[in-house]
Amino acid sequence: MRAVETVFATRLCDDSGMKHSTAISRLVDVADGLDRAAQWPETTLVAAHAFGAVLNSEADIGHVQLAFVVAEPAESVPWMAQPAHLDALAATLRFTKLPLSWRWRPEAWPVWNHEIDRAVRFWTKDIGRDQGALDALAAGTIGDLTIEGPPSGEDLHTQLLVERDIGRRH
Repeated sequence: MRAVETVFATRLCDDSGMKHSTAISRLVDVADGLDRAAQWPETTLVAAHAFGAVLNSEADIGHVQLAFVVAEPAESVPWMAQPAHLDALAATLRFTKLPLSWRWRPEAWPVWNHEIDRAVRFWTKDIGRDQGALDALAAGTIGDLTIEGPPSGEDLHTQLLVERDIGRRH
């Protein structure tokens, strides 16, 4: 477990007590980087979601939590996997220099799981940034956005069993 904690810590630049407006600026920085990366032929990124404290405009935000959806087999990116080529992409985009933490999610699975109970998509490869989502996050009015989360406890349980089995094989 110690190795996982160490690796995760290197992926997280902490900026304790970040203002909500600063967190939104970081999301815009991420969207800028993703727009650049979408033009690279080898990029498998297909979507980016924000989750956690940034969805609540009143919350104290230590770092912006992101879920990056990739067009890769689920067996390659189970929960908490850190594929070298994807972490290299994050480093190339300088995400490691920002107060961010992220998880890779395979396109075949929903973005939600036991940790990501509510997520808002703010970028897709086909369209780019969703300015409406970014504006709503900035204003703290996400009620009109599509918030992705488990439809039921049973759906969450079923998905977690799938992820557990693939994670163990990984």
